[in-house]
Amino acid sequence: MASIATLRHWRLTGKLARRAPALVDRLRLVAHKALAILDRELAQRPFIAGAAYTIADMSLFAYVHRSDEAGLALEDYPGIVRWIAGVRAQPGFLGTVYPYSIDPFSGNELP
Repeated sequence: MASIATLRHWRLTGKLARRAPALVDRLRLVAHKALAILDRELAQRPFIAGAAYTIADMSLFAYVHRSDEAGLALEDYPGIVRWIAGVRAQPGFLGTVYPYSIDPFSGNELP
């Protein structure tokens, strides 16, 4: 899911336009492949590791449910959409999302 995280970061910090289009396209392709694998697996069970909600779901949920911010729509991944709803339905789920903080040093990127 690193490709989703990277694309999201670049979009939310204004860096996407400064990236080579071939690199961005490659990351989008990798992200869609990862989402397709996840969707295929979630078609077989309600959560990542089986019938029960686990830390594996928490870990993947962090970026997968924000895929739209990476420019990746989830409509074509019904297993993921259902899974996201299942995660949100967990007792004690905290749904508050705070805005992405722009790194004050991101203008001084490493080469």
